[in-house]
Amino acid sequence: MKFSHLVAALAVAGTVAASSAQAQDVSYYTVGTFGSTGTSSATYTSGTHSVFLEFYSPLGTANPSANSTAANPATVYTPSNASLGYFQSHGVTGGSNFTVPINDTFTLNVYQTSPTGGTGVFVGAISGSFRNSNSSTAMWTPSGSNTIMIGMVQYTLANNGYSIVPLSTQGGQTTIQANIVTTPEPSSMALLGTGLVGLVPMVRRRIKK
Repeated sequence: MKFSHLVAALAVAGTVAASSAQAQDVSYYTVGTFGSTGTSSATYTSGTHSVFLEFYSPLGTANPSANSTAANPATVYTPSNASLGYFQSHGVTGGSNFTVPINDTFTLNVYQTSPTGGTGVFVGAISGSFRNSNSSTAMWTPSGSNTIMIGMVQYTLANNGYSIVPLSTQGGQTTIQANIVTTPEPSSMALLGTGLVGLVPMVRRRIKK
């Protein structure tokens, strides 16, 4: 086998090793707050019409029917496309057809409990016209980057904006999806690179024999 072919094989082996390092359990929970109330729910009113929005964190693993918390986080095996929680809309008043303008902010805090603890934040505006029909245009649009890093874990929002749907669509639930991956630690990559470089002289000597 030619020397160049062996080096290429070592490079492929290094790539495989780096990729395998990304597979890991990640545990987290989320807390969402509306700017107008500072809580996880808000009511928006226009005349005699109003809509009630709530945010729920993803389901925890210890109790799959309960929202995730610090004591009961959601856990995914990366890489994964997973939920960071969801908006739930409720028509409070206004009958079967009504429109309510929304102008608010929403902050989504991601709290990671493992493999390392840490916090990341997505902030954006909720705006548009909420209609109690399929033509609702209210959206949460995150500002700035749609990616946060907590330790070596990267959370990337699946969409640049999320339409707040009415009860007639998906039961009024708008799920915030994110792609979650674990990146290799720099120290691990450095050790891997050092190991591959160290193998080159050995391969060269073997070829000369």
